Amino acid sequence: MAGAALLPSHINQEATEALIAGYGSWIYDSTNVGAVYGGDATTQKIGFDRALPAGVTTAGGEYFRDWVFSPDGEAYTFSVDLPAGQYHIYVYTGNKTQGYNNTSLVSFSDNGYQITYDQSSNGGGQYATPGCIYVVNVTEKTSGCGYGTLGVKVFDNTIVTGDDGYDSEKYTEANTTFYKSKKDEIFAGAGVKEFIANGNANAVDGKIVTARLNGIEIMPVTDPVYATQVTATETDTNVSVEVGQTATLTATAKAGSENATERIEYFSSDESIVKVTPNKDNPKQADIIGVAAGTATVTATTPSLIGDTAKSATYTVTVSEETILELDPKSVELKTNGTDEEKTATITATFNAANLEAAKTTITMPTSDYAEITASTPVEVSPSDGTRKGTYTQAITLTAKKSGSAIITFQRDTGRTAELQLSVTTLPKSIEFVDEAGTKGKVSPCSPEPRLL
Repeated sequence: MAGAALLPSHINQEATEALIAGYGSWIYDSTNVGAVYGGDATTQKIGFDRALPAGVTTAGGEYFRDWVFSPDGEAYTFSVDLPAGQYHIYVYTGNKTQGYNNTSLVSFSDNGYQITYDQSSNGGGQYATPGCIYVVNVTEKTSGCGYGTLGVKVFDNTIVTGDDGYDSEKYTEANTTFYKSKKDEIFAGAGVKEFIANGNANAVDGKIVTARLNGIEIMPVTDPVYATQVTATETDTNVSVEVGQTATLTATAKAGSENATERIEYFSSDESIVKVTPNKDNPKQADIIGVAAGTATVTATTPSLIGDTAKSATYTVTVSEETILELDPKSVELKTNGTDEEKTATITATFNAANLEAAKTTITMPTSDYAEITASTPVEVSPSDGTRKGTYTQAITLTAKKSGSAIITFQRDTGRTAELQLSVTTLPKSIEFVDEAGTKGKVSPCSPEPRLL
């Protein structure tokens, strides 16, 4: 593994340790830091939780040539004993499915490996640099010993083996499902990649090279500040989303008036209702998504404050049933001086509501400079069953007013919108022409049959 080192090249500080090569044969329980780096740190350990396979590529940079990996993405942990404190961590991960999905997930020991960070790239290469530099806390193993263990867990849960012995279909960022062998011809379609032969450019010993660890950079935080309070930046911490809808939460971590150097992590009390994903671009933020109707608490905290709810920020997230608003058709063309059929058009809005009375005020009818918009009384398609809302339709009529085009936005009571593309034209009253003899005339395009005027 290239770069199992204390190398802060991406932290803009001068390196204090040389880059060294790591090996998949290093086992944490039996490898000491002194033997690897030199010196007398023989009681401090370094290595993996088990022996890992490794690969070497003949070309590429120092974070490309050699690596350890987990066959088919099973989780493994790299640990190193370090003096207690805070550390910047920069983790190079990836796989060897170049041109396809490049998923790796990492988590750290200071949160009990509870929160994972997605370091996926979209198949752009064999390794992916992280979106940010993480800050990880190392606490003493025992009081007075002076050092603790920094652990990094790496895995890829988009490539797993199903009960039938074949890889189950799971989401991958590049929309590719990987199979170790072909079960039948259905697996030969688009978006399926086989990894079966030893020596395959994308496999080692017939195993998919994924959850690959190319290197780790570690650097002490110069002036660490541990948070004493995490606060939500939102004035209202009661958040409402629908099933399938997302929202972004933002918190700050401080020690008095000073910004903490710790990272902020977000936890959901019930991921079957609200799922939390760390924001790749802003370590102070997290994205939440409604999974099922209900209420859950999302807690924003830091590794040193985990479990201390009084010093953490909490959000009450209420998830409601997904509301629907669909238009059919989604575009309309009208003519101001056409036939009755050309002057008007009727579209159908489909939506859900608690009952017929609520359905009558569900949609707010917009106005337009180019068409008059009117609506009929909603019609019940299917009633509410007590757990889900009923389905309703409403006929909406548009009558041409003047030429022009616009996108008309319909909005329902929950804020969900649907757009209609409207185009209104005016036919010319007549078309002047000149025949070969120079005789002028006009044709009315509005006549049942074109005729000379």
